[in-house]
Amino acid sequence: MPEKVRPEVAISLDKERHLRFDVNAMVTFEELTGLNLLNPAVQKNLARDMTVAQFRAFLYSCLIHEDEKLTLKQVGSFITRENMQEIATRLSEAQKLATAGDKEAKETAPLAESPIG
Repeated sequence: MPEKVRPEVAISLDKERHLRFDVNAMVTFEELTGLNLLNPAVQKNLARDMTVAQFRAFLYSCLIHEDEKLTLKQVGSFITRENMQEIATRLSEAQKLATAGDKEAKETAPLAESPIG
């Protein structure tokens, strides 16, 4: 059986990188934050009130597949007030691509909203 294509979203940070929102990203996020992304209440709370630390953890979780030596501190240095909304938009795109066949997931709000309005 051919391997399924893993959807990725390109993003320009320190260089071009690729966001992937898959089970590994969800597990990494859970390990970093203690939050279960499969819990609808957690999803709703994150969509409404994501902290900067959670935002950084979410970005890191979607990038680590490409560079296992990447650190949280490095990822934090990629985020600025100026690019935070763009990153949130790209993270939302990655989430939507990953859940493209999941009707319930399509109806939920994207997880990544910029913590700074």
